[in-house]
Amino acid sequence: MVLIRVPASRVPAGMNPYEFYIGVLESVFDMDPVRGFTARLAVLWALCAYGLIMSMVYFGVLVIEYRQRKKTIWLWRLVRRSNGRYIVGNQHALFAIFSLITCAVMIGYLVNFHQVFVLKTHQDDAFYWRTTIFIAFGVQLWVTSFANLQAGILASQAAAKKYILSPVLANTFYIGAFLAMLLSCLSLDIVCGVAWAQCWRAHVQVLAQLRTLSVTRVNDTPAQAAALVNGGLLNRVNSRLGLTIATLRAINALYAFGFTLIIAANLGGLALLFTLRRQINFNMRRMSDDQAVSTPGIALTPPEENGDPLAAAAPRPFSFATRINEKSSSDSSKSPARQVVFVRSVEQRLEGPGGVSEDRPYHSGKGMSVGELKQAAANDAPASAANRAQAKQLLALRKVQWDVIVLLIAIVIIALTCVAIGLWLAISPTSVYARWATTEVAYFLVPWMFLLGIDFALSFLLFNALRHLVPNDSIFAKLFGQGKATARRSSASGLLSSDELDSMATESREVDEVAIGARQQP
Repeated sequence: MVLIRVPASRVPAGMNPYEFYIGVLESVFDMDPVRGFTARLAVLWALCAYGLIMSMVYFGVLVIEYRQRKKTIWLWRLVRRSNGRYIVGNQHALFAIFSLITCAVMIGYLVNFHQVFVLKTHQDDAFYWRTTIFIAFGVQLWVTSFANLQAGILASQAAAKKYILSPVLANTFYIGAFLAMLLSCLSLDIVCGVAWAQCWRAHVQVLAQLRTLSVTRVNDTPAQAAALVNGGLLNRVNSRLGLTIATLRAINALYAFGFTLIIAANLGGLALLFTLRRQINFNMRRMSDDQAVSTPGIALTPPEENGDPLAAAAPRPFSFATRINEKSSSDSSKSPARQVVFVRSVEQRLEGPGGVSEDRPYHSGKGMSVGELKQAAANDAPASAANRAQAKQLLALRKVQWDVIVLLIAIVIIALTCVAIGLWLAISPTSVYARWATTEVAYFLVPWMFLLGIDFALSFLLFNALRHLVPNDSIFAKLFGQGKATARRSSASGLLSSDELDSMATESREVDEVAIGARQQP
C-alpha cells in the first residue's frame, strides 16, 4: 500500500529537493497544535485530579455508610432465583472504582499528548494511549449499563411471574461479551501501537538519509530525488503505516460495535425505569386516596376482609414481587435486586374492565406532590405511622427513578458519541489528521464529555451521601438541607440498599398489622 509519495512537481525552483521532502514528511508525521491546546490540557488535568479525589472520597463514604449499617461493602453478588443465580453488581461502588481507574488512565493519556505534540518526545508511543483510552471508557460504561439491564431483567421477570432470560445466558452475555471485547481490543491496541512505533522509527531513518542526501547530492533534480525517495526509501514507512491504519480501522470498528451493545443494554434497562414509574404513580394515587377517604393511621380494608379472593391473591403495593415463586433462603432476603418493588398484577386488576368498589377508590386524578410526601414522611404522630412509612418509600423510589433517568441519558449520549467517532476513524482514519481541529475533536471530545459527566455525578452522589450521613442535630445539617423535620432513611449513595428496603418493608407490614387490628376492634 503506497500511502506517502513525495511530489517532484511541487519543489520550488532553486531549492534542494531533499530539504523540501524533509519538510513534507515532517508535516505529515509531526503536527503542530493550535494556540490554546496547552491551556485545554491543563483544564483536563484539573478535571482528572478532581475526579480522582472525589472517587476516593465517595468510595470512603460508601465504606462508612456500610459500616454504620454493620454490613460489608461488596462489588458483585450472585442473586439466587428459582432458575439459577444472576450476577448483580453494586452499581455505586463499581462506579466509584472505575471512575478512579478511568481518571488515572486519562492522566497518562493527557501526559502522552503533551509529550508528543508540545514537547515533541515519545512520538513512537503515541498510539498505545490513543487506542487504549477507549477501553477504559467502554469498561466503565459496560459495567454501569449491565447493572441497569440486569435490574430491568429481574424487574420484568418478577412482575410477569415468568423468567424470560435464563441466568446462564445473562451471565454468559455479561462476562463473555466483556472478555471478548476487552481481549480483542487490547490485542489490536498492542498491534497498532507496535506498528506505529516501527513506522515512526522508519520515518526517522528516512529523515536522516534525506539530510545526508541533501549534502552529498546537491545537484540532483526534483525528478531524480523523487524517484530515489519513492522508489526505495519510503517502502518501509508505507508498509508499517499501512499496517497501522488497517489495525486502527479494525479496532475502531470493534469500539463502535461495543458501544452499540452498551446502548442496547441501556435500552433494555428502560424496563426498570418503566416499572419504577408505574410503581410510583400507582402508590401516589393510592396514598392520596387513602388520605381522602380514611382517617390517619387506619389502613384500607384488606382484600381478604372484603371477600375478594382475586384481590387477596394480588400482592400489596409495597410487597416484594421478587418473592413470587422463589425459594425461602437467607440469600434471597439479602438480594440487591430487591431494591425495586412491583405492583403490575395489582395495576392490571385495577385498570382492567369493571368498576371499583367505593371503599377502595384507588384511581384519583392526581397523586400527591413531593412536598406533600415530605410532610407525610415527617409526621411523627402515632396515628400516621402507615402513611409515614408509605411516604418514605415513595420518596426513596422517586430518588431511584431520577438516578436511573440521569444515568441512562448520560450513558446513551456518551456511547452515541463514541459510536460516531469510532465509525469515523474506522471509515476514514487519515481524514482525522488532515487538520488539527479534526484531530482534537476525534481524540478529545469524548474525554471532555466523560470527565465532566464523571465529576458532576461524583459531586452529586457525594453531596447526597453527606446529606444523609450528617447527624440531624449537627451544625452541618442546615448546610445540606437536612433537618429533623425532613430526615429520611436512605443509603449514602442516594439509592436505597436492599437491606434498607427490607427493613422498610418489614416496618410497613408491621404498621399494616397494627392498623388492621385497630380497625377490627369494636
